[in-house]
Amino acid sequence: MFNTASKEEHRRKRRIMAKAFAQNALPSYAPFISSKVDEFSQKLKGNQASIKPSEWRTFNMADEVNYLMLDIMGGLCFGEAFGFIAGQGHDTMHNVHNRAVRIYMVRSAVKFA
Repeated sequence: MFNTASKEEHRRKRRIMAKAFAQNALPSYAPFISSKVDEFSQKLKGNQASIKPSEWRTFNMADEVNYLMLDIMGGLCFGEAFGFIAGQGHDTMHNVHNRAVRIYMVRSAVKFA
């Protein structure tokens, strides 16, 4: 919806998505979103009682927050989270990201050519 230059195309896409963002639809998403945020929080916390300062884990927070967003969007859009928070699909995500960057670059180059 956001990557279209045509106002008519934007209107068409917005009409399709409007029901998902209606006031009465949004509250129904809260339990699922909360469950993913809880899962994310537990991942970051780990088992704090057993972690010593010399064993601290590191996270790339940009990736971790991206995985949270993708699991939430997967659940809301497709009915099931992708499992990124649980550690599944990191290689897939890397490949998708690289392809998306190429697609956006090519589209921008064609658009402005």
